[in-house]
Amino acid sequence: GFPAFGASLGFVRGKRRTAAHVATDGRAVAIDGLPRKTANVEWRGVTKNGAFEPYAAILRVLAVEAAQRQEMIESGSPSLDVKRAQILVVTRLGREGSCVVAYVDAQANAKPNDLAREAADDAALAPCPVARIAVRGVLTPVLASYLNSSPSRARR
Repeated sequence: GFPAFGASLGFVRGKRRTAAHVATDGRAVAIDGLPRKTANVEWRGVTKNGAFEPYAAILRVLAVEAAQRQEMIESGSPSLDVKRAQILVVTRLGREGSCVVAYVDAQANAKPNDLAREAADDAALAPCPVARIAVRGVLTPVLASYLNSSPSRARR
């Protein structure tokens, strides 16, 4: 079956589960599911004074083309011919704010994890929000629908 029509993800710190990073731009792929029951997050960061401090997180999500997703929401039922994609969402994390900095289509690229890691490391010191979310590798129709841009306007 098809999962629920979306989910959100937040980052928290410590036992009290206080917000570790505050979202500043609200732009993100609508998560329609996770590829497995247990999702893995890859953390990118540095070790300072014996403690790991993340500056980015990479998460693989399932997403569908935005117009098809909206049609399913309006009709209240899933579509059998939905265009699904596995997308690596690269999120810049910081005390001053967090933002999505890059997307990688995990099925359309030969080494998607390497592309996502490069994007995370390139954005290590970038302020949020970013002017434009980068697409690393192939710009697929699903990614283009979330960027609200034509392939020629997306940054690679």
